[in-house]
Amino acid sequence: ALDSELGGELRRVYVLFSDVRGFTRMTERIRPEETVEILNKMFTAMEEVISQNGGDINKYIGDAILAYFRRPYGEEAEAAKMVLRTALRMQDRFELLNQSFKVAYSQPVDIGLGIGITAGEAILGNLGSANRMEFTLIGDTVNMASRLCGVAKHGQVLVNEEMAQAAKEHFELTALPPMAIKGKSEPQTPYVVAGERLGLGR
Repeated sequence: ALDSELGGELRRVYVLFSDVRGFTRMTERIRPEETVEILNKMFTAMEEVISQNGGDINKYIGDAILAYFRRPYGEEAEAAKMVLRTALRMQDRFELLNQSFKVAYSQPVDIGLGIGITAGEAILGNLGSANRMEFTLIGDTVNMASRLCGVAKHGQVLVNEEMAQAAKEHFELTALPPMAIKGKSEPQTPYVVAGERLGLGR
């Protein structure tokens, strides 16, 4: 267990960021308690998928989830596969929930889920003050996951170059045109996870 000292360490991780498309529009149309119920149902389902696959939710930020998975040294195809399977399963679960959301509330609800995932290193540590501290992840790998999530359309899972390399054996990936990412001097190429490869003998 990490003790409650202030401080941090650099760790190899996969970072997963998800957030809800159409969230603000939804909150303007339905009752506050409905918004809370929708978020709680969604977070409960997503947490189930993430923790079943060995991930940890670091925090909920409004309608977003910041989660991370340990990233092993050496042979990482299996670990990367678990992470991307988690993301695809999150999209499936979200779609199921969405079917019920559309008709269960005072107004029709039209929302989607975008997911961004990066492989890299992040600083994990306790941040804050003596009175209020929280264990969190910071750094470029986290920012990039958040940016990719922001670009992902509903139903999409976008990954960075490093994650694409780790997962290409097991997944079909499509490169998008390179894009400018805040804080990065070079344009970055996001990849869309098109689905798992159904290879024989695997």
